[in-house]
Amino acid sequence: MFWKRIAKTGIGMDRMESIPMQVVLEHSTVSDDVEIILAKWRHDFCTLLNPDNTVINVANDGTMYIADENLDSDIDILELVKALRDA
Repeated sequence: MFWKRIAKTGIGMDRMESIPMQVVLEHSTVSDDVEIILAKWRHDFCTLLNPDNTVINVANDGTMYIADENLDSDIDILELVKALRDA
């Protein structure tokens, strides 16, 4: 009960009122239709997490892997020392 009352006062309520419920579509048109907003957010997050430009390679044994320069690079000795110290 306490937290419900706190949530209805102060900065939290001001912030909730200022969240825009509009999206900019192609050709710089703005929409405030809830269904269009949700579809736009869904599309944007799906393309963010699942990009179409991912390169999938197949090894000689048939296993598939995704090439990534950051993950495929050699481990630096300083990175190893830092990881060991942090552990």
